Amino acid sequence: MNRNKIIIISVCVLLLACLMLFVKPYIAQMSFNDKAFAVEKPETITKIILTNTEGKKTELTKENGVWMLNHQYKCREKVIENLLHVMKNVKADFPVSKSGHNNVMKMLVEFNTRVEVYTDKNKATKIYYVGSANVTGDGTFMIMENNGKMATRPYVCKVLGVSGALTPYYIADPKPWRSRELFAYQAKDIKQISIQYPRLQEASFVIDNSGKNPTISSSTNKFVALLSITPDSAKLYEYISYYEKTFAENYINEYANIDTIKNTVPYCIMNITDKSNKVNTLTIYNMPTTERTKTQYDPMGNKVQFDSDKFIALVNEGKDYALIQYYVFGKYFKRYDQFVNVPYREGMIK
Repeated sequence: MNRNKIIIISVCVLLLACLMLFVKPYIAQMSFNDKAFAVEKPETITKIILTNTEGKKTELTKENGVWMLNHQYKCREKVIENLLHVMKNVKADFPVSKSGHNNVMKMLVEFNTRVEVYTDKNKATKIYYVGSANVTGDGTFMIMENNGKMATRPYVCKVLGVSGALTPYYIADPKPWRSRELFAYQAKDIKQISIQYPRLQEASFVIDNSGKNPTISSSTNKFVALLSITPDSAKLYEYISYYEKTFAENYINEYANIDTIKNTVPYCIMNITDKSNKVNTLTIYNMPTTERTKTQYDPMGNKVQFDSDKFIALVNEGKDYALIQYYVFGKYFKRYDQFVNVPYREGMIK
């Protein structure tokens, strides 16, 4: 009798297991929400992978509270903030109509950015596809992924307060994500600042910030007699504070004339050393004028050789070339005499 009970129970368990195996896909399908694009708590996101149909891919990871691009570079803070805002507030406004379904699905297959959202290290908690804008331009075609495939129903999605397509927020190209930050110091963490002008050494200087108060010295013999002059401490403190946060306009590693430019004499060489003795070097070159240069001729009518508004800088340990603006960097291009109240001499850096 006991043996019969065991057999019956075993058969029941086996039948139940088979039933669950058969029913499980349907249960999963019933529980799947094909319009749950939003991430209610974006602060829990640890990783985002963006892959488009053009073969471009970007991996954004949150490491020690800082968003990183492909585990290599800091991300642009504002771009990440914008993406997280969209991911939190995106809503499925309405499903694509039956008449337009096939065309939209075809477009989504041919052109999309696949979005993988991780709140867990090893498994994506949400995957969906972002397509192009709808006909009216006020919404974006999007579709969820279910069991490794696109779901059956696409939606027109919107974010309250965001006009136009959402596609530009989901960028699979790594370039726009990379931070353009060149300086991010606190004054107390700076040990030394060296500004060298290869074509006019008498304007060069070194600021030592390792002691109680900053001091300045000239790197040439022309001002040896002036070294006993007490520098303007207020100007030194102000200058050191300039290095708190500064950005390049863009990275231009593919600039056509870069080989020619790097063989010219630099306009300025900047070395910033922090208290841990890590040196940040910027080698800055004059940028030749182009058709986009604002000032093409000097007051005498002569063709201008260099752009007065922009420079090219070799940065990030010599790995990158960046476009920088005089509007941003002009404050760094000081002369030694400007800190020690030495009268200006003709021919000095302006």
